[in-house]
Amino acid sequence: MDHEVLEKLTVLAVDDDLTMLKIVEDFLDDEYRVSLAKSGAEAIKLLERGLRPDLVLLDVAMPGLDGYETLKQIRGIDPKRHLPVIFISGTPDKSNEPKCLDSGAEDFVWKPLNKAALRARIQARLRRPANDLREELARNLTPSERKIMNLMAAGYTNMDISLELHYSYGYIKKTAALVLNKLELDRSALRRMFASLPAQS
Repeated sequence: MDHEVLEKLTVLAVDDDLTMLKIVEDFLDDEYRVSLAKSGAEAIKLLERGLRPDLVLLDVAMPGLDGYETLKQIRGIDPKRHLPVIFISGTPDKSNEPKCLDSGAEDFVWKPLNKAALRARIQARLRRPANDLREELARNLTPSERKIMNLMAAGYTNMDISLELHYSYGYIKKTAALVLNKLELDRSALRRMFASLPAQS
């Protein structure tokens, strides 16, 4: 059992909301070692004391050090090491999306968290096998919805998908919107997640 734990990758979750930290731990602890920090300052201390996570989940809005300042300090601890950071944001209108990416984070997820979407985004940033990533993300989709998801991820428009799968445009438009709603992703985020992966039918 100890050997299995040591083989797990480590995710550091940083959020001033203890309930959110518990949710992240529940979502991830079967596959990852999860370390928790209740503030940006606590996260910095953990890293300075030698914690070497494989990925950081970082809340944007925190008292004291906010997510942007925390990320800046994280980058300063070991400038030569690439540590993937995914922002967690509760902004309902997604207005801080450009700032999240411009600040150096690799991705972002929105509250309330969706387990499948969160795990898929982490797997994408940790370069897990493509099949594992697809299965995690598409767990609650029908076979037809999976085909449409893969084609959207490859950059196909609704019209392209309609021609590729020989379904009506109206059906594709409706189903594509349903798929994105189930995944709690927008089209651009889905494409980013699968940018290096080929389309599958």
